[in-house]
Amino acid sequence: MKSDINLASTSLRDWAEYLLHVSTEASFRTERGRHEFSFGLPNGEELNVVADTPDQLAKKVMAELTDMLASPPSIPEHSRKESCSTADSQGSQKETTTMRSNDQAAMQASKTYTKAKQVTVGVSSSRAMYEVVASIAAKRGLSASNVTRELVQQSLESFYAQIDNQSPQQVFENYERKLQSYEGEPYQWMARLDPDLGMDIKLAAQEFKRSASQIVGFFVAEGLSLCAETQEVLECDCSSEEVVKALAAIEPFNGVKAKRLAKNVGLGEQRGLMNQVLAGAVLVPRRLLEALSTRLGVTAPSLSQAFQLRFNDSLTPAFKAPDGSPSVCVKSKTWREGVEALQLPKEEEQRLLAFED
Repeated sequence: MKSDINLASTSLRDWAEYLLHVSTEASFRTERGRHEFSFGLPNGEELNVVADTPDQLAKKVMAELTDMLASPPSIPEHSRKESCSTADSQGSQKETTTMRSNDQAAMQASKTYTKAKQVTVGVSSSRAMYEVVASIAAKRGLSASNVTRELVQQSLESFYAQIDNQSPQQVFENYERKLQSYEGEPYQWMARLDPDLGMDIKLAAQEFKRSASQIVGFFVAEGLSLCAETQEVLECDCSSEEVVKALAAIEPFNGVKAKRLAKNVGLGEQRGLMNQVLAGAVLVPRRLLEALSTRLGVTAPSLSQAFQLRFNDSLTPAFKAPDGSPSVCVKSKTWREGVEALQLPKEEEQRLLAFED
């Protein structure tokens, strides 16, 4: 046991010595509350880290170094002496500058980098979800990798705010539902993240005991649910024949017969709400859209477009407006607006609102 303790303590001392070397060799910069770190690694790459506070920066740097390096690299003797001298003098700016100057030629010779290496994370989802990402990318004139990074970054920014208001379990359950709402054959693909974003994903994965792959998949699904282009892609991804088939599938369930369909897809006794969905007057959440697609035997995109066509056909003036003037509803209600308008008991209302999670 004593030997094991000695081995561990030796390793810790080696890491401590290497981190001291890094702290004197690295380039630090602070601008408008943004703290930046740059350091040349032995393999010729450059490690770049950004954080909001010095403490966060230090934690990110240590996590990244220990993740990238199996063991602390050996330190040149002259650098070892200069690091110790710098620590003893409490980080003298003059000595640090001199040390960097002495090593500059060697560092430039070993560094072949021009850009920090991206972090690659494997993602498991359905092919349908990846195709939505690719379609959005094509509409924007970007690569799927660029859109993926944008979606992950946007979701990361709202992730910790959600954690503050809900339990982590609730948040991840919502993410899981959104990820699973994309049905179809499984598909493995790669997300390429900028180093800082990749580091944030790794830290979140460690903190909440998930894999980086799961976190990225969740964040992409969450980002797509908040992206206006997602619905456009889904609605356009079908032929006119499919839309005609969807319209025919809807027709038998108009009026009182909507009650049976409502029960089959999880809406219970809410026949009126089901009729509003079929008429396109209330926007259907993805979870319900997928359930209707399965029940009616038509594709979700064709159903979505069929609802929109039915709504457009129903736009006629309503002559019972409160002020006596005709009015036309030119916009479907959101799911939340449609549910809340029913003024149901709180428990039933929350059950229905859960469809949009």
